[in-house]
Amino acid sequence: MKVAIVSSLEHCNKISEDKGLKSALQKYGIESDIVAWESKDTEWTIYDAAILRSAWGYHKKYDEFIQWMDHLDTCGVRLINSTNMVRWNIHKDLQLDTLRTLGIPVIPYSITNSADINIAILKKQFNTNKIVLKPTVSASGTDTYILGDSLSRNTIVPADIATIFKNRQIIAQPYLENIIDGEYALVYIGGQFSHAVIRFPGVFAQKQSPVYIEKLTVPAKILGLAENCARKMNQHFGSTPAYARYDIVDGIIMEVELAEPDLMTRNIPEENSLKALSNLAQIVHKEAVR
Repeated sequence: MKVAIVSSLEHCNKISEDKGLKSALQKYGIESDIVAWESKDTEWTIYDAAILRSAWGYHKKYDEFIQWMDHLDTCGVRLINSTNMVRWNIHKDLQLDTLRTLGIPVIPYSITNSADINIAILKKQFNTNKIVLKPTVSASGTDTYILGDSLSRNTIVPADIATIFKNRQIIAQPYLENIIDGEYALVYIGGQFSHAVIRFPGVFAQKQSPVYIEKLTVPAKILGLAENCARKMNQHFGSTPAYARYDIVDGIIMEVELAEPDLMTRNIPEENSLKALSNLAQIVHKEAVR
């Protein structure tokens, strides 16, 4: 059995989590390669499955990334998580629409574009003057701004919206003040809680390393929300995501990460990290032989 651990040209063979997964797979007798999804030299049909990991930056090559997933489907190579999950997940508007329909509390949002955006209506809708704007397809805080009257770090003035978001859908959301204290990031593997950290998104919070937290210290409301979301993902897709990260602030889902989330294994105790990657390797083995 052979598995592709999918990275990007920028990050290929540089990420400790990818290397840790490769070692975990080896212990189960599974051969694996860390390969960039953009690679033109890779013969994907030699793999029984591919697991999407450090493919960060895919949103900058969106069309090519979608074509790559189409190619895997055509070749019969199973992607973990599935191409259906990933296609759904990378569109923040589709993701939030679905979560809201499933009864999951999500951050308030409005979908617009640079031509139709009405700042006054958004401020009234969200009852705040601080509005966050970002593309509906994005990652790692790329082109994520607070709407402001003066241009400073991570702020945008109304006059620049058309230039920055040209020909792209925009998702508008209220700025949550508590984000500066960090957000809970709960990692699930095979539908089961694995570990949790408090992370500090560098876009708005002061950049600092994620802080590991024991399961028993995760507030019951936060853990319950993640558990409910995990169940609803299973019901919605008819299968359990191999891995997922649920980012939560103020008791609401900020985002569900099913595509290429950092699973934060370098930020947790080594014993927990090895266990998490071993559990993920088991899931990959089960998926690859289906």
